[in-house]
Amino acid sequence: MLTLHHNATKERNPRAIVATFKVPNGDPNFTEDNIPGDWFRVHPISCRDVQFLQLLEHRVDKFAPASGGGVLVHPRVLTIKRN
Repeated sequence: MLTLHHNATKERNPRAIVATFKVPNGDPNFTEDNIPGDWFRVHPISCRDVQFLQLLEHRVDKFAPASGGGVLVHPRVLTIKRN
């Protein structure tokens, strides 16, 4: 069972590590910037949490925060659909 939602903290426009790409060689530079919208800072507790986070697309569904611990994830990845 995933436990990410147990310790999720909502953040509005958090600062994260983002990549900017140079056109000539395509190598990224990494800087701090705000990512727009609502995000959740989660701290994985179990092996399943870590495996789930590894499956998410980096710099789309998850970001590394600019300061502090945890992982910033988009709210859509924590949504549970029930029938």
